[in-house]
Amino acid sequence: MAAMPAPANSSDSAPPSVCPGCGALIPVLVEAPPAALSVGRGQVSGAGCRVHVSEAGLLTRLQIETPGGVIYHGREPSRLLTAKGATLLLAGPPVVLALAVAFGLLGAGVEPLPVVIALLVMALVLYLVARAGWKSRDDLSERAVVYAWDRLVPQLHEPKFSLEESAFLAGLARWSAGSGLAARQRESWRRALALTEQAAVEGRPVVRHLAALQRLAIAHAAAEADPILLLAAQIGRCFDARPAEGLTRMPPCFAEELLAPWRADWWNKTNLARLRLLVCDRAFEAGLEVRHLIEAGQLVPALANLLQTDDPAGLARLRLLWSLRASRPWDRCGPAVTAFEVAALPESSRVMTEYPDLLLYQTVPLARRRVGESKDAGPRGEVVVCGRGVAFQGVLFTELPVTLEVFSRGLFRRGGHRLVVGGHTFHLPDDPEPLARLLERWFHYHFREFLTQAADVADWQSPAGDAVLRTWGTVACPQCRRIVRVKPGEVGVALEEPVGPPAL
Repeated sequence: MAAMPAPANSSDSAPPSVCPGCGALIPVLVEAPPAALSVGRGQVSGAGCRVHVSEAGLLTRLQIETPGGVIYHGREPSRLLTAKGATLLLAGPPVVLALAVAFGLLGAGVEPLPVVIALLVMALVLYLVARAGWKSRDDLSERAVVYAWDRLVPQLHEPKFSLEESAFLAGLARWSAGSGLAARQRESWRRALALTEQAAVEGRPVVRHLAALQRLAIAHAAAEADPILLLAAQIGRCFDARPAEGLTRMPPCFAEELLAPWRADWWNKTNLARLRLLVCDRAFEAGLEVRHLIEAGQLVPALANLLQTDDPAGLARLRLLWSLRASRPWDRCGPAVTAFEVAALPESSRVMTEYPDLLLYQTVPLARRRVGESKDAGPRGEVVVCGRGVAFQGVLFTELPVTLEVFSRGLFRRGGHRLVVGGHTFHLPDDPEPLARLLERWFHYHFREFLTQAADVADWQSPAGDAVLRTWGTVACPQCRRIVRVKPGEVGVALEEPVGPPAL
C-alpha cells in the first residue's frame, strides 16, 4: 500500500532518518504546530499577528496587524471613551462649575457654599457612575480576542493561504475553545475551518491547525449536541480507510491534538470511558486489531492513555465483544445491550461511571408482571457484565460463584423470598427462581465462554489494520522507493519492499 505523502512546506523539520535498505537520508517533515499566543494586557499576539486594545488615554484605541502590515489603527469601534475619559466627561463639568462658583466667577449674589457642595456631590455621584459603568465592561484581553475573530480573522488567507496566518488561527482557536468568546464570530471560524481543511487535503502541514479548529467547532456545538460523539468521529478519521463523505483521512498527529486536555465540564472520567469505547468502535470497524491499537499508542501517547493500551486484555475483551455483535450469543442469557451501544448515549453516565470496563448491560424484572401492567412496570434490577466479572444489584462477582440458591416461602405468602449468590443474599419481592436461572446463564457465559475466547484475541491478524498503520509516519525512500517508517535522526523501519523503480 502506498505511504501517505510527506507534508510539504513545513515550517519545521526534524533530523533526517536513514533508509534501512540503501542508507539514503530521508527528510522528516513535521506538521506545523499552532502558534503559542501571548494573551494579556489587552492584546493577542503571535505568528506575526497582533490585536491590541488600549485604554491608556481618554479615548480607546485599537490596532490590528498581520504579517503584511497594519490593517486597522484608530478608535475602538464599539466604544469611544476610556474609564478616564468617561470620568472626565461626566464628573469634570460639575467640578469646573464648583470652582467657578467658589471663586465668584459664577452665581454672583448667591451663597456659594451650598451650591459648591451640591455641585461636588453631583460630581462625586457622576464619578462613581462612570467608574462603575466602565469597570463593568469586558476585560481588555477578552475584547482583543473578540476583535481578533471579528476583524482580523476575515482578513487572513487573503489573497492566498498562509501557513503563518494558519498557525495564528490555530493558536487563537486553541485559546478560545474553552472561553466561549468565539461564539459570536461563528462565520469567521467556520470559514477558517473550511480553508484549513482544504489546505490539509492539498498536503500542506496544517493538520494540527485543523485539529485545533475542530476542537473549537466541537466546543461550540457542545451546548446542542453530544461532544463525545463529535470528538470520536473526528478521531476516527485517523483510522477510517474510507472516511465519511466530505472528510479526508488524517495522520496520527490529528488525534494527538484533539486529545489534548479540554477546559470543559464534560471532559471527565465518565465521558473519557465513553470516548474510549467509541474510538475503539471506529478502529475495529476500520480493521484494526489489538496489536494495532498498541502500536498506535506507541506512536501517539495521548491515544495510548485514552485506549488504555497498557491493558491489552481489556482491549481484547472489547474486540471480541465487537466481533460477536452480529451473532449475539449472549441473547440466550438475556436481551442485553453492548458497551458500544451504551457509550453512544449521553445519559449513560451512571453506568459508565460505576463500570468503566463495561461489556454488556441488561435490566431485569425483580417481580412477575401482573395482569394489565406494562412491560417495564414493577421493580427492576440490573445485570452488568464487565471486564472484572458480573455484577447484580451493585454486587460484583469476579469469579464463578460456588453456590446459587433460592429460598421462597411459597406463591401465596408475601415476603421471605431470598436469592443467595456466593456469600451474598438478595431479598426480593417475588419468587427468585427465574432470576436465579438468568444469573446462572450469565455467570456461565462470561466465565466459561467469553473469557475463554478472549484469551486468543490478542493474536488476531488483519491485513486491513496493517494497511492503516503503514500510513502512519511512513514515506517512500527517495532512492530505493522502499516504504519506511521514519525515525528522526535514526535508522527507519522498512515496512514494504520497493514500490517502484529506484531514483536515478
